[in-house]
Amino acid sequence: MFDPYPYFKGKNVLLIGNGEKLADINYDNYNSIVRMNLGIQDSPCHVWINNLVNEGHNKLKEIPRIQNIVRLNFEKDGKRAERMPDWVKKKAWLWNKEEYNLMIQIYNYPRPTTGFVSIYWLLNYCNCKVTITAFDFFKTKNRYTMEDTNHIGTPKGYNHDVELEEEVITKLIQRGTINGI
Repeated sequence: MFDPYPYFKGKNVLLIGNGEKLADINYDNYNSIVRMNLGIQDSPCHVWINNLVNEGHNKLKEIPRIQNIVRLNFEKDGKRAERMPDWVKKKAWLWNKEEYNLMIQIYNYPRPTTGFVSIYWLLNYCNCKVTITAFDFFKTKNRYTMEDTNHIGTPKGYNHDVELEEEVITKLIQRGTINGI
């Protein structure tokens, strides 16, 4: 079974978001390329952070052939993680809900995006250098669904606090805690 902690230790990691605009990237500059959710459809990808809801897996064009799968979302006291398809459950390394809930309490933020959770987890638990790209806080479409994102953070849309996420992540970049490209 994949153990992410020794895997990530000391690595230079590129975390690729799902924003429409992706920087020109020399993948050779990174020891590990991490993609999230529907991003698994692109390569290279060494680790897939799969926080998709069960129905989200139906949007995959094909079942990815990747062994390093991580589940970080334990929303609703872990109920969402329990609804993962069996083929994912068999391969996925699961973060624990106590540490997930601690993050929720620290930020007073019950519905973080996969990107936010991924950055938090990599920085606080994986002992690696993190660079992010294609994180634009829903200002452009999701490049995998081309979904209009104007509803994100509204009462009618996904309950993500994009302003909080942008503030926290921007401060991390400004402090040099993570790199943004």
